[in-house]
This record gives sequence, C-alpha cells and structure tokens, in this order.
Amino acid sequence: KPPAAESAAANVSEWYHGSKKEIDQFALSYEAPGKNVENLFGEGLYVTDNPNIAGSYAKSKGTIYKLGFKPNLRLLDLEKALPTDAQEAFTNFAKFNDSYLGSITEKDVKKWIAEGKTGSEIYRRLVDDISDMPLSEAMESFGALVSSLQEKGYEGFAHIGGKYMGKGKTLHNVRILWNPQDAITS
Repeated sequence: KPPAAESAAANVSEWYHGSKKEIDQFALSYEAPGKNVENLFGEGLYVTDNPNIAGSYAKSKGTIYKLGFKPNLRLLDLEKALPTDAQEAFTNFAKFNDSYLGSITEKDVKKWIAEGKTGSEIYRRLVDDISDMPLSEAMESFGALVSSLQEKGYEGFAHIGGKYMGKGKTLHNVRILWNPQDAITS
C-alpha cells in the first residue's frame, strides 16, 4: 500500500502510469496522445505513487506502467507557496494574458504570492478565470508558463492528487513530467 500523501515532492521510489493504450516508449512530446492541456495541471505525463489510481486510468484492458526516475528531479511543489524563482513565471502569465483573463490581473497574482497562496491555488485560479481564450491560445499560454519554469530548471509539477477529482477520498502523490524522456530511468 502506498504511503499517505503528505508531501507533493515525496521521495517515493515507485511510480505508476495507467493507460488504456499501449505505450512503446515514454519519450512523449507535447503533441503526443495522453498529454492534454485540459488535464488538471496542463500537459505532461502524469504519474502517481498509488497503483490503484493508475489502474483506474488503465481501465480493464489497459496497462499499468511502473516507472523509475532519475534522482533529484526538480519539481515545482504546487502544495507550497511559490518559490522566488517561480513567482516571475506566474506573474508574467497574468501580465501577458490580461486581455483573456476575466478579472485576474498581474497585481492579483503578486498579492496571492505575498499572501503565501500555494502554487496549486494560483494555477487553478488562472485556469478558472480564462473566460474567452480559445483552446489553442490557452495551450500556447500555459506552454509559455511551462517554458519559463523549464528555463529556471524545473522538470515538472508535484502535487497531492485526489483533492479535486477524487474529492479527498484517496490522496496520493502525483508528478507531472513535461519531458518524461529526460526523467525516466526504467
């Protein structure tokens, strides 16, 4: 049984990905199937420390993949306040998308950062507030956010899964890897 989800960046050695379709290799690009901007935290390969959760995505005829990752992945822990080096990326997202954001401004994001809001809270508010943005532009904008974070050395997000989609019933650690081919060792 996986450990209780206490820290999004938990030092867990076994990770799982469930898929209805067979995956030959995990060298996925942003355009690959299964990497969807409409996922909870955008594009990326989603993995969990809970094989039962992975199994729910694999369904009855799919596959659960057990994966290992290189040590010391640099993941942005969305369960914590944004670190200084990530704050600029989120602030710039609001600054450059102000024509599409309903009511959120760059000033709002700076205020939330000062209040110590978690990365998850800020990210979800930005997603929820995009009112008139076409999907292709949303993909481009969130892609720019990810690119900015990658320039700062981040390789993905970490968060506690099950709070939103599972309504808190089964909490589990989640990693969202933007370039899994650079992170997977097995």
